[in-house]
Amino acid sequence: MLEDVARLQRLLHQLYWSSVVKRFSSFHSPEGLSYLLSSRLIKEDEYDSLIQAGALGLGLHNAAICWLTTLIWQAKERGEIRGDDGVTRSIFANIHTLRSL
Repeated sequence: MLEDVARLQRLLHQLYWSSVVKRFSSFHSPEGLSYLLSSRLIKEDEYDSLIQAGALGLGLHNAAICWLTTLIWQAKERGEIRGDDGVTRSIFANIHTLRSL
């Protein structure tokens, strides 16, 4: 789970900044997403989802935020994240702050 969280955080970082800095916008093209796939930053099903999200004009970094949130929620449900609900509330609050940028 931690490896997937780290991977999705790297992906989120790259997709967000490539939406802000024009010279990195090529990451949002099918070719750029293919590069992310070949470098194992995204998985095959994530690639397909990002292609669809791009076609719909949705922010690709928003997809990464959703995946990260879902992964953390599932880990909490499986007992992989221990602690009271304050722990997950804090994690989700930080993700919410990222999404509002």
